[in-house]
Amino acid sequence: MAAEKIHIDQFLELAKQYPVIDVRSPGEYEHAHMPGAYSMPLFSNEERKVVGTTYKQQSREKAIKIGLDYFGPKMRKMVEEVEALTKESKIIL
Repeated sequence: MAAEKIHIDQFLELAKQYPVIDVRSPGEYEHAHMPGAYSMPLFSNEERKVVGTTYKQQSREKAIKIGLDYFGPKMRKMVEEVEALTKESKIIL
């Protein structure tokens, strides 16, 4: 499944036909999200805080590794949830 960058107008048009998956933290989703978007956060609010603080205070590389530690164990479950939601359709992240 290849990812492609699209213009916001195209995104909004596609969002009428396909599921939109919002991978931001629960707090970010709660603050604002597209109507009908499915929340499937990569990180909890606390995990996001740790990754962001590490990025700012230490390094991008260290933050990426911490993010992978958090996300790795969740990956299979998230893939299965997205597969169940989308079946054969495209997804919009």
